[in-house]
Formats: sequence, structure tokens, C-alpha cells
Amino acid sequence: MMAAVPQQSGEATLLRAWADRMEVEQFLFREAELADAHQYTDWQALWAKELVYWVPANADDVDPARQISFIYDNRARLEDRIFRLNTPFAHSQRPRPRLVRTVANIQLVDYDSSRGGTVTSRVCIGETRRDENNIWMARVKHVLVREGGKLLMKEKHVFLAKNRASIGNLTFLL
Repeated sequence: MMAAVPQQSGEATLLRAWADRMEVEQFLFREAELADAHQYTDWQALWAKELVYWVPANADDVDPARQISFIYDNRARLEDRIFRLNTPFAHSQRPRPRLVRTVANIQLVDYDSSRGGTVTSRVCIGETRRDENNIWMARVKHVLVREGGKLLMKEKHVFLAKNRASIGNLTFLL
């Protein structure tokens, strides 16, 4: 005869899964809000010390060490990019675009509340700059880690739907 599993255990598991999902959603929504508002220093604070920020060009399965990418940053490159964006000399960002991101279809793929893990999502970015409107769509993979009790991004991979097209200034990406 099988022992009955206590109902409270199932409820506790569901509650933990719900809490994990809410924490991840709030993290991703906060990241999007900071990027849209051009709050680059606060956005940079969401990253772990060791990081990879990758936006491939021409295909989703390229080797970023051997082929061109729109962005392939480590900590030093990201800090340099943020420094430049925070100066008045970031001419490619003038005027700054108005941005609105929608983050959806969030999936916790391999995730543990104590350590973090892999999260996938979809993003739609509306950009208005110099009276021109663009819509950008992408699949996004985050690898989140828990450090000092809070979530941080260790990796972010942005797979643009239009990554094979000729793209001008990617003002919507940092």
C-alpha cells in the first residue's frame, strides 16, 4: 500500500514555483524598464561579475568567437559601452530613442530558487527615433544566478527575428 503524500507538500511546491516565477518576472520586467528609460548604470547593476551579453548576427547558431555578432560583450566591454552611453559624446544615441518593451512567454527552463538558472522569454520592442518607428522581436535566453540573496544576469542571449537583415543603428540595444 502506498503512503499518501501530504497535501501540504504539494501546496508548498506550487507556492514555491509561483514565488520563483513572480521573482523572475519582476526581474525581467525591471530589466526592460531600466533599458527603456536609458538608466544604463542601474541596468548594468543587474549583471553578475562574470558575464556574457550576446546578440548574434546572420543566424542564431553561430560561434561568436569566430563570426560577427551585433554584440558579444564580457564585463570589460559592457562597462566600456555603458561608460560611453552615459557621456554626452554617444552621438549614435542622439536623439535617444523612445522605447517600449513587452516581455512575454516567460519560461523557467532549468531553475532553482536557491541558485537561479535558465529562463527564456519573448520580447517585442517598439522604438521611435527621428519620427521613424521600428518594431523589433526576439527570443531571449537569460542565465540568472543568485548572489548575495538577489538575482543577477550571468548571460543574456538575444536572438533577433531580423538578425539576417541589414540593420542600421541598434539604438534599442545597449
